[in-house]
Amino acid sequence: MNRRMRPAARAPATRIASHEFFDPATRARAMARLKLESDLRLAVSRQELRVHYQPIVSMRTGDVVGFEALLRWQHPEQGLLAPAAFIAAAEETGLIVPISERVLLEAAGQVRAWQQRLAGRWRLSLSMNFTSTHFADVSIVDVVSDILRRTGLDGGSLAVEITERVLLQDVEAVTAVLRELRRRQIHVHLDDFGTGYSSLSYLQRLPVDALKVDRSFVTGLEPGGDAAVMLRAILDLVNDAWGHAAGDSALVQVKGVLRRVCRQSDTLIRWGGDEFLIIARSTDRPSATRMAERLRVAVRAHSFVFADNQRSRLSCSLGFAYCPFVQAAPKLVSWEQVVGLADRALYVAKQRGRDTWVGVFAGRFAPPEVLLERLDEDLVRLADEGLVELHTPSTEAAAGAGLSASREPARIIRLAAERASGG
Repeated sequence: MNRRMRPAARAPATRIASHEFFDPATRARAMARLKLESDLRLAVSRQELRVHYQPIVSMRTGDVVGFEALLRWQHPEQGLLAPAAFIAAAEETGLIVPISERVLLEAAGQVRAWQQRLAGRWRLSLSMNFTSTHFADVSIVDVVSDILRRTGLDGGSLAVEITERVLLQDVEAVTAVLRELRRRQIHVHLDDFGTGYSSLSYLQRLPVDALKVDRSFVTGLEPGGDAAVMLRAILDLVNDAWGHAAGDSALVQVKGVLRRVCRQSDTLIRWGGDEFLIIARSTDRPSATRMAERLRVAVRAHSFVFADNQRSRLSCSLGFAYCPFVQAAPKLVSWEQVVGLADRALYVAKQRGRDTWVGVFAGRFAPPEVLLERLDEDLVRLADEGLVELHTPSTEAAAGAGLSASREPARIIRLAAERASGG
């Protein structure tokens, strides 16, 4: 039997009992694949694999809020290779697991170092893709948790990204792993949504924090165009599947958390779509900041329960205004002014990232209308003057001396609850 009549090493997997004749082109492809697998094994030992970081930018603020870890192979002969050139081989050989562990270890350590260098000015996150091979064993959860422990990166700063193709392997098994990741505060994102396997019935069952719509829906997006119409339809369907009932349930539960922190004399009001207004009288400046911190911690620590007993964590942004003479001198300062100052503080807190509060302290020489204009300035300068305090999860801005208070001071805290997973 000559070379042309030998059976193919790899017949098409889509045909049962199929065969094909082995021609020179097929042989060349097979040899190239064998060399790729051999080179890939050497690449791991020679540390030729590189981690690149793609910034994740907030469209609302323009700030860099995180990075996606991207794997590249610095091949000695072919140059820099994208994952499409070698990931399939890595999965088939089983090398994808040790490679991914090494990438996660390096990326988590790098992001944690950036977090510490920025000293809380931004709470950077890390996103990383996982393949179906990772979900073959639930032990992947322990592996990820161990890497987070070793690097010091908080679980809430990590997002595990999967594609819809991963779900086709074993929906129930994958869902169990995702739930365990979520239980450990690790976020789950569904990548390349809308590429052919989307099922809205799955969306209501999956413990997923965010969807990443496939780039084909946003490339060349024009208002009123077909792509824009399709994208809006996808968003509407997702909101119907996830958003309305879950959002209403979250707000009810948030109100319960806030009520437990507030005193009986405090007034708690639903204020707008996803915000609350708290009016607290007879307090001083230290008590105001302590209450803001208790509110933040209480929301963050609460386990929110949604449909099908799915659990999730929320974070909140808080803005509060402390005005010790609003009741003593109502002609000088109105409640509307203090509420407006608290609302502006909330906006500043949102700009600084999740899980943050900003407090503004008014006085006779720093009335609300003056502070409202100055809040767009450098917060460090205002903090040095004792007019602003800022708290992020990892640091607190220095605050100046407290203002003198009358017998009936008042403060207002305005809070907006946000999903900790990217909403």
